[in-house]
Amino acid sequence: MIRRFRDLASREPGAALAGLFALALAAVGLATSLAQVAVSVIDQHVGGQGGLGFHIGHTLIEYEDPLQAGIVLVLLGGGLYWGYRVMSPAMQTCPDCLSEIPLEAIVCRYCTTQVGEVPCE
Repeated sequence: MIRRFRDLASREPGAALAGLFALALAAVGLATSLAQVAVSVIDQHVGGQGGLGFHIGHTLIEYEDPLQAGIVLVLLGGGLYWGYRVMSPAMQTCPDCLSEIPLEAIVCRYCTTQVGEVPCE
């Protein structure tokens, strides 16, 4: 599936960008919903009647919204990091036989063509 998405992105960058935008909107909606549920559960167990907040002098500082935004940020950041790790190329294509070989390979294991630089010692 990821290989097909890479092929689509190389042939039709506009379609890939539209797909990524739709996926991002869905991810933001899902992360926001999960964060709202998490803050609601925390509020029920910790906050009591007054909600999540504290007083400094006579000023009430509520931290429900910043807590929710932090949870969304952590969820989206984790998702972006996971997507980066999945989409990063760990393989390369041999220019001679077109087979997939590891990115660190110096010689293709199938046709023995040199594909990388020989390290100097």
